[in-house]
Amino acid sequence: MQAQNITERIMKITNIKVEGVKSPVGVDEKKPVFSWQISGNGKDIFQESYRIIVTKGGDFSGEIVWDSKTVNSSNTVCVEYGGKPLCPDTQYTFKIFAVVNGRLTESETAGFTTGLLNTEMQGCWLTTEKNGRTDPETCAFVRKSFEAAEIRYATLFVCSYGWYEVFLNGTKPDDRILSPSKGSYDSLLFYEAYDITGLLKNGFNTVSLILGDGYNNNANIYMGRFKGAKRFKACINLHKTDGTVKTVATDGTWKFTLDTPWIKNNIYNGEIYDATREIKGWQNTDFDDSKWNLMPLSPLKENARLYCDIGPYIKITETKKPEKIYDCRDGRYILDFGQNMSGFIRISLNGKRGNAIRIKTAEEIKIDKNDRGLEFITNRGAASTDTYIMSGEGTETYNPHFTYHGFRYAEICGLNKRPSGEEVTACAVHTEFEGYAGFKTDNEMINRIYANAFWSVRSNSLSFPSDCAARDERTPCPMDLYCYLKTAMYMLAPGAYYPRYLKNNNIDKIKDGKVNMTWNGCLIALPWYFYRYYGNKVYIKRYYNKLKRLYAEYLLQCGEAVPGGTFGDWCAPNDYGNYLTSFSSVSETEYHLKLLNAEMMADMANALGKKEDAAYFKAVAKKTAEKYVQCFYNKEKGTFSNGKQAPNLYALADGFLSHSEENDIAARLLKSIYENGKHLDLGIYGIGYLLEELGRFGAADTALDCFMNPDYPSFAYQIAKGATTLWEQWCGKGDMSSHNHAMFAGAVNGFYTTLAGVTPADNGFKKFKIKPVLSKYIKRLDFSFNTVNGKFELHYKIIDGDFILELLIPCNCRADVILPNGEEKTIGNGRYSFICPLEKSKNIIIKECRFTAAERIRNEIRTF
Repeated sequence: MQAQNITERIMKITNIKVEGVKSPVGVDEKKPVFSWQISGNGKDIFQESYRIIVTKGGDFSGEIVWDSKTVNSSNTVCVEYGGKPLCPDTQYTFKIFAVVNGRLTESETAGFTTGLLNTEMQGCWLTTEKNGRTDPETCAFVRKSFEAAEIRYATLFVCSYGWYEVFLNGTKPDDRILSPSKGSYDSLLFYEAYDITGLLKNGFNTVSLILGDGYNNNANIYMGRFKGAKRFKACINLHKTDGTVKTVATDGTWKFTLDTPWIKNNIYNGEIYDATREIKGWQNTDFDDSKWNLMPLSPLKENARLYCDIGPYIKITETKKPEKIYDCRDGRYILDFGQNMSGFIRISLNGKRGNAIRIKTAEEIKIDKNDRGLEFITNRGAASTDTYIMSGEGTETYNPHFTYHGFRYAEICGLNKRPSGEEVTACAVHTEFEGYAGFKTDNEMINRIYANAFWSVRSNSLSFPSDCAARDERTPCPMDLYCYLKTAMYMLAPGAYYPRYLKNNNIDKIKDGKVNMTWNGCLIALPWYFYRYYGNKVYIKRYYNKLKRLYAEYLLQCGEAVPGGTFGDWCAPNDYGNYLTSFSSVSETEYHLKLLNAEMMADMANALGKKEDAAYFKAVAKKTAEKYVQCFYNKEKGTFSNGKQAPNLYALADGFLSHSEENDIAARLLKSIYENGKHLDLGIYGIGYLLEELGRFGAADTALDCFMNPDYPSFAYQIAKGATTLWEQWCGKGDMSSHNHAMFAGAVNGFYTTLAGVTPADNGFKKFKIKPVLSKYIKRLDFSFNTVNGKFELHYKIIDGDFILELLIPCNCRADVILPNGEEKTIGNGRYSFICPLEKSKNIIIKECRFTAAERIRNEIRTF
């Protein structure tokens, strides 16, 4: 046998997913979608065709339930299942066969397990309520023993009002926390599924749960909280080797107790955990639970539909040790972890039995008369205090289980000595995404702005995209997400995270004069963005009719005008930082989003072949553009809304201006920015357009000047004040002033699309457009992110007057590259290097840069 040529191409099918998740357990879609990537060495690697074969069972030898046959297509994203009806709680195995560059390539075996598929979960709802009394802030322990033998596989399903942790024979199935994801409660509940096969033993086993409060009546009124006592439902399906199924489900035989170490647990106020009350061995099968009570059946009628959450899940994703420890009066110690985050503190200490260790957290500190203390203003009503009462048994390790906080600083008291850095750890807690973008330049201020946005987006990605992490709110805010949704498409690899949020939004119930695009427009944008950035049309198919009705309800409400009572370009600079002073460009923003969402609806209609719908929504967009000009354009001044930044940026971005009008508006906007000392006058919607729109006219550095202006209002001003995340208010003060708010993260859109110059020229980045806009502040830039086809990388540096560009294009993709000297290249996948002298550069100043309304999102909306 001859030695293999080391240059021979190796091509593989990798990163196989079902519904955006690898090997998911609990798939609840009757027609799930399959995705994969093509990987290999060398250039110009493209898939020519694919075939998917799905079999029933835990290996590939079972009954074939779907054979897609050969499909001549390069598509690797969201191929919809088309076989026999799937069965509930059933293992399926599949392989993907693809012809890549003329060679047949076979994937490794992959699999998924279905959820309940709209069938009823067996078992009864159990509650902690007894004789009309509840202990709402006390955690409950629940247990049930059962026998298992000759098990082929086993699935545990749990649905809970309130957070829970589940164990099999004392072991957690995985490391997810703060489960389950929050449903709407009135119409939808998320349940979770676990493969527990490996945790079972022949003979007797014990399933146990700890029930916490979660989003109950103690949560914010705008949270969509549940009422009543903690309650849950669970069942274990034991699939035996003989083909039969034994089910262990919640009924009147499950035991529980409220006499647990958790005296209190509250999402905002924290936990009190008394280790002296710990019950040794309570999760073991041989534990004597004869003194425990039978858990009551819930008297409430549960009407919400159940849907399985297959991830991604909330986890501890990162830990940090304190950078500084301050000795304070009264035996207090303040620890600075150097980074604002969502999460909690973990301690590992020795101490006397009964000694109480109190841990308070906050985003800021204050110095008063040579002493330090926490500044709680951004916590508002959230006490954010965890108390651990020691058992006195050796080194004790504790972190909260049913709360989280937003903090950079922690104050600890009750210690018998000064804590060491190894005894106290900050745990960052948020959804664990599959991957993150990387962005770094040789300019530290630009890097810091990006890092602040990155931490804010992660900190507010818990069960849902939240508004803040610290105060007594932490609510799901679609307006905030809309403002940074494009940023998230690059920054995160969201998988099923945002689709879960979309499913939970009760689109059908948004009516009765309550529809506006500032708040609800995100629901239209989500399916569109998934199609544009991930090539995923499935959410358009699943939600189009609902979104069409939503927009129709909106037009019925407002006609050619826009509704009142909307938020506008929320939190533009104001000196007070409160609710009433945060409104700005209200009608302009609503008209802009009315137009934008009409165009998105038109694009999605075209994607589904609904030409009449598309024409209708195009007409709505055109009429809205006319109304925008009619209402806000001042002919004498040649600007919109007397020169305010956001309305003029909207006009530039919306593409309804002529060449000359666009140039005039851009020139006047730039002039006003210079006259205003390069100070920002933008809130959460307007900020997302500044760098991209000014970059089109060769003024990217002006946008960066605004971002990096040392004076208020700017990101540099916040950073000079110690910010490591984005603030809710530019001034950083007031009674509505979180210091970890993601809604301004839209500002870094342009870091990807303008400074790195990377935009999709085709859906799902099947083709990239790469056109970096150079800046006097940047001589080196490194950018990478995860596309549905694989990892993309861009690196450039400027050395001795030469622009040196290095690219990695994923397999199965192409790219149009426009160098600063105007030279254009079309390339396939692989690694490439380009060098061009900057003295011949043509894209430093861009003139007559015109985009149509159908290209509205910064040259990205198109008719598909």
